[in-house]
Amino acid sequence: MRLHKSDSMLKSIALLTGVAVGAVFAALFAPKSGKETRDDLAKLINDTIDSSKEEAVEIKENVVPNLRAHVKEVADHLTGSAEEAIDTTKTTLKQTGPKSRQLPAES
Repeated sequence: MRLHKSDSMLKSIALLTGVAVGAVFAALFAPKSGKETRDDLAKLINDTIDSSKEEAVEIKENVVPNLRAHVKEVADHLTGSAEEAIDTTKTTLKQTGPKSRQLPAES
């Protein structure tokens, strides 16, 4: 049976609903007061945001330049290969002539 978009959408909605219900029950039956729980949650969110910012800076400083250099290297390699292939083809055709009944290619 093939999965349809609606099947995966329903599963996603069910998962998010389950997480939300679990969060509500956890908050209701938590051993800490509401204020302590909110403070802990705010601290956790702020720590996560700070950590994400640090990771984003690291990615920007390290990964992006490395990726640019790699893409440039690959592009240069591919460009060189295409030019070499064209030159080799032209040289081969000039030396051996066309093998088909078509008219020879003009240089």
